[in-house]
Amino acid sequence: MPARLIVSVFALAVTASSFTQPASAMQESAVDAAKTPASVIVMDQKLDRPEVNVSYVFAPENAFAVVYGKGDNAKSVLGSIAVAAGDHRDVKIPISENAKAGDELWISVYRAKDDSKTFDRESATPYWTAENLPSTNGFVVR
Repeated sequence: MPARLIVSVFALAVTASSFTQPASAMQESAVDAAKTPASVIVMDQKLDRPEVNVSYVFAPENAFAVVYGKGDNAKSVLGSIAVAAGDHRDVKIPISENAKAGDELWISVYRAKDDSKTFDRESATPYWTAENLPSTNGFVVR
């Protein structure tokens, strides 16, 4: 086989392999997703509208992402949104009141009961306890 043909075949094989997805980029199966813990990433942000932008939410099953305040507002729900099982990016959670600059807020994720679309704190089960909250769930309004 001529050297040019061998080089061309090799270049074609290398190019074709660059278009395939690595195993780590493939979608998780439902079984694997159920084993992955819930997670959330939210950044400090300016609120132009009464909504919080969450960079990333992963829910192993249908769930709610819920916004709380800190301090005096720690017990009051400012807003929530239902999320299907799986990973979600740029989730916008409407909040009931405008937060002002300097307010510290945080996000928690709760298991959804009976495929409900409305968050009910009394019957909800959080994925985290106060002792094991992720460090990426708190943010400051700018």
